[in-house]
Amino acid sequence: MGPELTRIGDKVRRDWLFSFLKDPHREQPDTAMLQYRLRDDQIRDLTAFLLDEYKSPGGEAETVPASYQEPRAVAEGRTLFVRHGCYACHWLAGFSETGKIGPSLAGVADRDPDQLPYGANVVRRTTDNYIFLKLLLPDALGAPSLMPTLGFTPAQAATITVALAGLHRTDLPASRVVKRAPPPPYRAQGLFGEIVTRYRCLSCHRIGGSGGDLSTVPLDRIGSQLQRDYLVAYLLNPGAVRVSVEARMPVFHMLPGEAKTIADYAGAVFLDDELDRYDARFTPAEVRRGQQLYGQLGCVGCHQVNTVGGYVGPDLSNTGRRLRPGWTAAWLVAPQGFKPGTLQPDYGLSATDARALTAYLSSLGAGGAAVPVGSARSAQP
Repeated sequence: MGPELTRIGDKVRRDWLFSFLKDPHREQPDTAMLQYRLRDDQIRDLTAFLLDEYKSPGGEAETVPASYQEPRAVAEGRTLFVRHGCYACHWLAGFSETGKIGPSLAGVADRDPDQLPYGANVVRRTTDNYIFLKLLLPDALGAPSLMPTLGFTPAQAATITVALAGLHRTDLPASRVVKRAPPPPYRAQGLFGEIVTRYRCLSCHRIGGSGGDLSTVPLDRIGSQLQRDYLVAYLLNPGAVRVSVEARMPVFHMLPGEAKTIADYAGAVFLDDELDRYDARFTPAEVRRGQQLYGQLGCVGCHQVNTVGGYVGPDLSNTGRRLRPGWTAAWLVAPQGFKPGTLQPDYGLSATDARALTAYLSSLGAGGAAVPVGSARSAQP
């Protein structure tokens, strides 16, 4: 989601990076970068680390910024910016209405090969050859091209050519092509909206289909999924729920009041009434039966309970303090319905077995009485 930082020391000045890290929304109002609560000394340390560690070996020291910009050079730079289509990927004031530079690829395979430019290349005039050359040498086909030279290998260019050569206008009638309308952007309101905007929550999370996709769990019913106190504590000090997943929630240095506002809003708005109606009054017999199912189904192969188990799925040691029972039960019955593509198996559990397993999981971390399957105590008769 963010830009590559490998050579950031070669690209930006120290004073600009300090200013950006201090208030990214002032420098770039539309950035997905959240605004951390960092002190000036922390920003200086982070700036020094990024600029000193991530630069080319033997890179030159920073140059003094020019105090005068020659109008002719500015005009030439603007011409090059347009000539190479930089505005297609990079935002710059004054170019928002320029539009897309590349032609539509719909029906590219139907173009007349005799009408296509091949430059000085001696090749058989076919659409496939034109596409191949365009990918490899866009500036060698006659007229100067707005397409950049992307450095494809011949094998890569051939692979893309095969894909593009299959794009025919007559594949599907227009009446058969349906485009799903994009969801309207979610605009959070009030104090909650101010916090969401400040921390750029929708850069990673989705609400109502709007937002980023770095997080795989939408927030639409997060109030019915997570316990309120757990959510507050997690926002203040995010930790790894799934140790095998590289992506992590940033440490925002969020204020306690802000965390409580988010949790209270989620608990009042982002709900699923059916999940909240779940009867969570479990019996000791249901807890024992659920513990047996946990062992029989092999859950320990992917999940940990008190350091016993695998690392594929979330740690379940504190499920009782983390998840709400209604969500746990619904997830066990139909995991693909909540998260398509999840690795969680659908065991086809009956309502009784799902309830028993929910009872056991909800006891973990809630009072300390539950014992993980596979431990020495659980093996005792």
